[in-house]
Order: sequence, then C-alpha cells, then structure tokens
Amino acid sequence: DKSALKKINGRIGAFCDDTRDAVKGSLMDLNAKGFVNGGGIHAHKLHHCLTGWAGCYGAFQTPYQTITYLSCHDDWTLWDKLVYTMDPNRNFTDLRPDILRANRLAAAINFSCQGHVFFLAGEEFGRTKNGVKNSYQSDPWTNQLDWRRAWDNRELVDYYRGLIALRMQLPCLQDKSTEAASHISSDADLAYNCSGVSLKNDGENEKWDKILLIFNCDGSPQQIDLPHGKWQVLVNDVSSFCWQDNKILEKSATLPPVSALILGRVEK
Repeated sequence: DKSALKKINGRIGAFCDDTRDAVKGSLMDLNAKGFVNGGGIHAHKLHHCLTGWAGCYGAFQTPYQTITYLSCHDDWTLWDKLVYTMDPNRNFTDLRPDILRANRLAAAINFSCQGHVFFLAGEEFGRTKNGVKNSYQSDPWTNQLDWRRAWDNRELVDYYRGLIALRMQLPCLQDKSTEAASHISSDADLAYNCSGVSLKNDGENEKWDKILLIFNCDGSPQQIDLPHGKWQVLVNDVSSFCWQDNKILEKSATLPPVSALILGRVEK
C-alpha cells in the first residue's frame, strides 16, 4: 500500500505503477491502453507522471520515493504489452515501425520523469517474452537476453542511450527534493492527443534556461505554437542525440505521429 510511504523515512520509496499504467495501459487488463498505444493523453495526468506523483493521493512525498518504470522482471515486457494492444496478429518478433514509434515515445516520457528511472534489461532493444506475462517458471529461451535482437534493433538502443545522456544534463529532471515540482512552470493540452509541459532548468551556466517537453500520442501529425524565444531541438521522433547539433526552432513545430519533441530554450 503506497499510502504508507508518507509515514516512513523519506528515502524509502516504491515502484510507481501509476506512471507505468498511464503510459502503456494497466497490467490488470490485457487490452487496456495508455498514452502511447491509443489511450489518449491529458496534460494534468502527464504533469503528475513527470513529478513522480509527489503529493498525489497521500502517497509519494517527493520524487525521491518514486521509482518510475514501464516494465520489470514480472508481468509483460513493454514490447509485449504494446504488441498485445497494437497488433491484431500478435507477432512479438517483428520490429513493426508503429510499435517502435510507441516504444520510443514511452521511453521519452519515462526518462522525462523526476523520480528514479528504472528500466528492464533488454527493454532498450524491444525485449520480448513472446507474450508470457510472468515468466518465473518459463524456459531459458523465454527469459534470455537476445543479443541478436539488440543488434537488429540498435536504433532503439541508441534512442535510450541519448535519453540517458540528455537527462544527466538537466537539473530540472534530476531534482528529487520537496522543491522538484516547482520546476514545472506550465502544462497544456496543445492539440488533440498532444500535451506539453514547460520546466525551468535552474542551475549555474545551464545551456538551456527552460525545457519544453511535448508528446504527440495521436496517429496524425500535429503542428503546435511554441512559446516566444529560440528553441534548440534536443530530442525528436527518431533521434535522442539532437542536442549534439544546433537545430533551432521558432514560433511553431510539427510533431510526427506518436512522437516526442524535447526542446531547450537558448534565447528568450
């Protein structure tokens, strides 16, 4: 019972199934959908996910107590849950482009949360247990890490790598104190199934004084208006290493279907 967290040491935490279920759908229902696989998105719920649900429902006191994750050793892998909810044929092996898009978007949301980020070994290359939910009694072939799949899906591996590297550069996402939620300056539903959150990226000599997280969960492209200023693209739908380049957006941006766009303000 997570409600007990407020009664114990603030440095003891728990896995946050609220974010897990919001992103990919409840594990209590095989067909339940979340943000990335057709369940829709709303800014207020996204806001709660990004702050690690601190202060919500009397559970987590601070993001320090929140372990944010999308899959772990039991229940379906992230990939298998996406296949169940997106592929009528339930082909767990093929690397379908639409499921890869959903996986990248899910990872972008997970690594944008202020709690402790956790991910299952192999999630970064679309690990599958061929649809087995709890594999503690399954054979080694079901539970193995398939390194051939890691190579075949190396672009997804790189997407995870870039998100990890970027997160380490953003104090607004690493803060786990009682003040963490104060980094968020606004949130909004920007278009149909497209929401955004703006964060103050406090700290000395930061490259970007503000971070804008935009997640398009719709199957159609979305054009959104940007706040005033010059915004460097840090992450887009295919690369999480955009922060190594210097692509600048002003006034507006177009998000492809089921994609993330993370921007850093370089000039007011």
